[in-house]
Amino acid sequence: MDVVSAEGVTWFPAAAPSPPSTLVAPGQVRALSLDVTLPGEIPPGTYRGALVLQGFGGGGVSVAIEVPAPAKPKPAARKRTAASRAKK
Repeated sequence: MDVVSAEGVTWFPAAAPSPPSTLVAPGQVRALSLDVTLPGEIPPGTYRGALVLQGFGGGGVSVAIEVPAPAKPKPAARKRTAASRAKK
């Protein structure tokens, strides 16, 4: 599976399906989950593509993966010393 962002960034995520394999009869619905590991250097955004399943006649299942912006670090708390407390 490959996915592309609106900015044109292409990503080939490694996906681990759960269950790893299953048989689905025509007209039957089955849940499938994918664990995807985000590489540290990938830009934030929505990446879209298609998941192609073996034997699936519909061509593929649309996929969108949202990569959040990294959390901003919180500013360090300022420590007050006994001298600064005495000035007040």
